[in-house]
Amino acid sequence: NSFRTYRRRAAELVATADTRHDTPAFLLEMLAVWVAAGLRVDELPTRYEERRAGSSKVGWRDAARGLAGAADVVWGLRAGRYGR
Repeated sequence: NSFRTYRRRAAELVATADTRHDTPAFLLEMLAVWVAAGLRVDELPTRYEERRAGSSKVGWRDAARGLAGAADVVWGLRAGRYGR
């Protein structure tokens, strides 16, 4: 987990990007867009606390979909899909 703040240019890129993902891979895709545009990305760590009650609703299919999305974003970045 981390906390992020964005400059106007980063927000404009998010608003106009032709994204392919609506899973957690979306954030990775936005990071690829920003890096390809030459923006600097900094993160401030946050403290993670374990769940106190209930159970996760994320299953193996969700994990597989996220992994496939991440691989697609990495491939797209290397192939120039996001610019540069």
